[in-house]
Amino acid sequence: FGYTATTILRCGTLKVGDNFVVGSTYGRVKFIRNNLGKNINHCLPGTPVQIIGLKSIPEPGSELIVVESEERANKIADFRNAKKKLDKYNLQ
Repeated sequence: FGYTATTILRCGTLKVGDNFVVGSTYGRVKFIRNNLGKNINHCLPGTPVQIIGLKSIPEPGSELIVVESEERANKIADFRNAKKKLDKYNLQ
């Protein structure tokens, strides 16, 4: 099903099936669990939830952004990974 992350929505709505980018990884929401451990179909701002469906573990504190397609999410994540590698080599 993918990796799990805990998040609190600041704005908008997150639904099962949404594609997203978080930090330098991406995914598609397979399940959303509320703070009581119950599976829900969507969540609103201010709700702490666990999201299942990430491709890898995101960096703590990363912002989650919903995008229109998995292809777009993958491109954004690849770009962020490439930038992170460049920044790493430029700092050393």
